[in-house]
Amino acid sequence: MELEKAALLVVLALTGWSALALLLDRRGHVGIHRVFALLLAALCLSQAYFYSRLLQPGGVVALGLAAQATLWLKGPLLWWMVRLAAGHAPRLPGLHLLPFALALALLARWPSSGPTVQGLGALHALAYLLVALHILRATRPRLVRIWRGHPNTSYYWLLWLVGGMVPLVVTDLALVVLGRIRGPLPADVFAWIAWPVSAWLLAVALASLYRPARWFRGRRVEAGSIRNQADPPASRDGAEPARQVATPQDAAALRNGIDAVAPPVRPWRELDESLARELAARLAQLMDAEQLFRDGELSLPRLAERLGISAHQASELLNVHLGTGFYDYLAQRRLDYACRLLRDPACEWRVVDIAFESGFGNKNSFYREFREACGMAPAEYRQRHRDGPQAVPA
Repeated sequence: MELEKAALLVVLALTGWSALALLLDRRGHVGIHRVFALLLAALCLSQAYFYSRLLQPGGVVALGLAAQATLWLKGPLLWWMVRLAAGHAPRLPGLHLLPFALALALLARWPSSGPTVQGLGALHALAYLLVALHILRATRPRLVRIWRGHPNTSYYWLLWLVGGMVPLVVTDLALVVLGRIRGPLPADVFAWIAWPVSAWLLAVALASLYRPARWFRGRRVEAGSIRNQADPPASRDGAEPARQVATPQDAAALRNGIDAVAPPVRPWRELDESLARELAARLAQLMDAEQLFRDGELSLPRLAERLGISAHQASELLNVHLGTGFYDYLAQRRLDYACRLLRDPACEWRVVDIAFESGFGNKNSFYREFREACGMAPAEYRQRHRDGPQAVPA
């Protein structure tokens, strides 16, 4: 028993410290860190209750009731994490945590309502689980791009968290259903489940904080699997790859993950000068106001759709009227944005997170493009600009 007490105290100390460290860390995605911290806080409630049971028979009732109410918390947090992974911050997330507060108040007022609260909590968690699974399915290309092209970013570790939260919520649902069928389950069952959950949550939280880069040093991005639009495939003879698109059918082949060799641009023009100027202004508005270049799945057909023209017309706009190619245009926009973040003293994001937030398909393409444009590594660029006004290539 003394060994179990010591282990629980260690877990509680590590959990509390990790939650505080995540809230104070500004080197990654603040929203993701908040979700981590909330999960760890919920974990503290359960572990504190199990520790109290070792000190007195039955433990502290208030902690036990709070631990029961955490079932109402896991569903919304899973949904919240999936929304973040999909690139859409949830609106008014605090409202989704309100049922947890109501369940906690109900249990505090009527402790005997525990089975009813747990049953309703299971339905509540199931609804959020189904919504989360739907979002995961709809955003699979983005998740694959994060997993394969952006290891060790905030979003990468978020995927690990989501990957563990799904079976955890399913396990909670199964235990609630089993309890309704066979009667209340012993608290020891939940205690034994809490140990691996604690270990997993702490491991992911610490990895997110310290980012063990050596795990990824030998990792290669699969050729053709997540190649970014700003990183075009090289030709077999080593010549400059084609950067023109002639038809929507050819442009469709340029979606993320597929190599394409585009035919030459048609010799005739479809856009007169006045229309081209209007489209150029619209393109600038999409890039400046909406920051469309940050969309890692952006392709020429999708850009053309946003402009209300065909893919060939979008290619003509870029190549003929603006004097650049689709790949070069996106790369320059993304590099400009990355440089602004690196120069901003208030931005403490890690370089790998800046690469992802700027829209690059993977870290390697970002470093290559950055070195070619600026003549130095991103970390050196950041250091020089923050140390003082020095002559650094823009």
